[in-house]
Amino acid sequence: MKIKPLISILAATAIACTSLAFSPLAASEIPISAETAQATDAVFYDDFSSGTLDPDKWLVAYKNWGGKVTENGEKVDYNGGVLPQNVSVQNGKLILTGNGNLYQGALKGVNKDGSRRADGKRTGAAIATKEYYASGSYEVVAKVSPELGACSAIWTFEYEEDWDTGDITNHEIDIEMPGRPSAEKTNQSYRYALCNTWVGENEGEYKTGYTDIGVNQADGAFHKYRFDWHTGNENEEPRVEFYFDDVLTYTAKESIPTNAGRLWIGLWFPNGWAGTPDFDTSYFEIDSVKITPFHESGDTAQNETYPEDGWGSLEDISHGTSVQGDVNADGTFDIADIVLFQKWLLAVPDIKPSDWKAADFCEDGNLNGLDLCAMRQELTSGNTSPANQVYVKNTEELKTALETAKAGDEIILTEGDYVYSGATPKGYMFTSSADGTEKQPIVIRSENPEKPAVLSGSSTAENYVFSISGDWWEIRDLKVTNAQKGIMLDNANHTKILNCEVYNIGSEGIHLRDNSSYCLIENCSVHDTGVVSPGYGEAIYVGSAQSTTEYGYDCHYNTIRDCKLGPNVAAEHVDIKEYTIGTTVENCTFDGTGMSGENYAKSFVNIKGNDCIIRNNVGYRNGCTAIQRAFEQNNVVDGWGQNASVYGNKVYMDTATNALGKKMYFLNAWDCSATVWDNFMAYEGELFSIDNEDDQWDYYNCNLLTYGSGS
Repeated sequence: MKIKPLISILAATAIACTSLAFSPLAASEIPISAETAQATDAVFYDDFSSGTLDPDKWLVAYKNWGGKVTENGEKVDYNGGVLPQNVSVQNGKLILTGNGNLYQGALKGVNKDGSRRADGKRTGAAIATKEYYASGSYEVVAKVSPELGACSAIWTFEYEEDWDTGDITNHEIDIEMPGRPSAEKTNQSYRYALCNTWVGENEGEYKTGYTDIGVNQADGAFHKYRFDWHTGNENEEPRVEFYFDDVLTYTAKESIPTNAGRLWIGLWFPNGWAGTPDFDTSYFEIDSVKITPFHESGDTAQNETYPEDGWGSLEDISHGTSVQGDVNADGTFDIADIVLFQKWLLAVPDIKPSDWKAADFCEDGNLNGLDLCAMRQELTSGNTSPANQVYVKNTEELKTALETAKAGDEIILTEGDYVYSGATPKGYMFTSSADGTEKQPIVIRSENPEKPAVLSGSSTAENYVFSISGDWWEIRDLKVTNAQKGIMLDNANHTKILNCEVYNIGSEGIHLRDNSSYCLIENCSVHDTGVVSPGYGEAIYVGSAQSTTEYGYDCHYNTIRDCKLGPNVAAEHVDIKEYTIGTTVENCTFDGTGMSGENYAKSFVNIKGNDCIIRNNVGYRNGCTAIQRAFEQNNVVDGWGQNASVYGNKVYMDTATNALGKKMYFLNAWDCSATVWDNFMAYEGELFSIDNEDDQWDYYNCNLLTYGSGS
């Protein structure tokens, strides 16, 4: 790469004068000095989800390197350098822009001496870490610029000059694309990369790896670029291993640097060897950057000669065309903008809008609460057309996303804990009353189902973690914990709860209440409920008891499917209340461990509604003496608890006699009508069929029983 300093070391006055040519540095952007900078211990990671370049992590380059060409008999710089204005963050991606030979825009390049050029042709962009790193694994997920003539590059760099001898030390590792098959500067393509190592700039002090990747990298897709830098210790040979999409492709064992350096990422214009840049504009897109230090004994400290040379201001990076409301300058107006602006109005430290003009909804040149109110109204009005995906990463953003949700929104939670704080009207914590539609449901989900977001209350004795009182929601891939109740649906019809885990709850885990019908609970795990109130610690509760009058009873045609319920569910695994119709419980697994027996809890499922279907479930009593029968129906209100279909179930009840010395019934359903078939039970041994009508009173304590056939 051979990045040369913009300034000369020959005269202090030259240093002072040339420095004035650079964009001013904000206080937070001043690089660490050579005397104090040391290799850092922490893992470095950035996925650019903040919407701007993090000043605590990055510097933005304003400098020129790349060699000279002869024009009109004079030696001039080949390219226009790398400029902050060609750096932007858009939609969670770092965008490095390169302007080629056909560029006609207003941007002007910079020469090596700091003077401005007449045009912006062959200008690129580059950023570098503020900290210095030595041995480690360096990983960048990116989409390379597909245009020949522009070099998409990832490299470490540390440069020293001996002012007495003039000797140069250049410790560097490169991945540069396009590459070529040999030293001859022809046949450039994106199937090749240059994988280089440097300890100096003289012959024998660097090694160029002409590397055949085997796959075209300019395919419009993101790829993972990685090198593992070993400076060596008693167990490690000094080397650099280069990986493309996790495939070890090239290993360098010569000219292995040891000095800690900054990691650079850039799109720049080499003099000829990458091809001819006959295009207008091209882009190098970066999704994420990760550095995992190895701290090998071969590491040596950096001693950068020009640590503060050639940096521009982060305020100069491009945010593209301003979108009204897009105060974080990520290209869309969404919940994150409202949260950021609200924090700024409240003078939260280190918070400021990236584009303050986008927040001036009143167009009066002042930012205040009136603008915030207008922002909220605009976002919920349906007049805006941002992307429906709303990313949240903390409690306040989640609260705001729920408050302003509208049909078609997809609220995506990044990995982490969302612990509720603040006022809880009616005991509701994370809550929304918005309605989706059949074609545009409102979705709330974890970004990574393998590492789900955790929604948490503050105490198992009070409040509801997550409650919805609108129709057509999809709640997916979340963990819910640490409150009196877990997930509550009130008048939330056509809502799905999918692949969620609910646990450590004071009372019931999931409750479908207040006229919530046509809902689905699927692939959920509910355990450790009733930790404060065991008699009210159901895993899933459908409807409301007759004694409860403040909620609607019509919770009809809800389905509970493929769920794992238990262990340590203190009351029934499923309690289906009177006045409900058509509840289906199917393909679920019940673990009876820990059922309390309080408040008459003594079975896996308690059926008090009509027309229920209980099918293809598996239950394990697991020695819990509180469980006295597998299933039961109760006629607590005249005309209810009737017409159940119970079939295809298998239950392991441990013993033929329950703790009261009575028969261990499969179904206890006196004065309740039920149709049964294809059910199996086991005591201490193997499962056996219980559907011989001659044996009814051994297994079914039901005076209104009908044996069906499944037809």
